[in-house]
Amino acid sequence: MHDFKIVKRAVEWRVNYADDENFASDTASLKETYSRSAESLQRENRKLILKKDIYLNNRLGIEFVLEEQDSISTTRAFLIDHRLYQVSVEKQKKISSTVEADLSQAVKEFFDSFNFWAAHEPQPN
Repeated sequence: MHDFKIVKRAVEWRVNYADDENFASDTASLKETYSRSAESLQRENRKLILKKDIYLNNRLGIEFVLEEQDSISTTRAFLIDHRLYQVSVEKQKKISSTVEADLSQAVKEFFDSFNFWAAHEPQPN
């Protein structure tokens, strides 16, 4: 797994990916794999509070939110050509309202910055 992380003002921004030739690519298998992955992250002190399908360039992904005692994390994951990409943000619950307002827009921009184009598709200018 390759992992890139930045921590700033009680917020952890992370992008990681892993390759595996055994990842399934049909929709039913993807939904099951995504669902099991999100649910496997639950443990005694971590609760899955949201899980939903999302799409990136017509490719199925998942978004899930996990809550712990002191933090909340939001993750988006996509399987593209045997590579699983995850983009996540974890924030501490004790953040000022001013920082929280700025953070909501920054999280949206961070998630929206992740994109994918197939090798045969034209790249945007």
